[in-house]
Amino acid sequence: MKSNTDPSFWTHFNALPSELQQLARERFKLWQTHPFHPSLQFKELRSGLWSVRINQKYRAIATEQPGGVVWFWIGTHNDYDNRI
Repeated sequence: MKSNTDPSFWTHFNALPSELQQLARERFKLWQTHPFHPSLQFKELRSGLWSVRINQKYRAIATEQPGGVVWFWIGTHNDYDNRI
């Protein structure tokens, strides 16, 4: 599955601590080869809106586009709950 990032994603990503940035890179690398790996909990939240688990406390959200997704947000699970 292909993915791109919206500039807003990088604003949120750059605000994360460096160890979470590294973990997010690892999780996205796994997602690129195995998007439905159980540890990622990649799922459709509602029509055209997808989520992936970074760890127990962090999630990322993407919108579905032709041929893939566009990641636009990454942050805490609490903020995630407020967004969905």
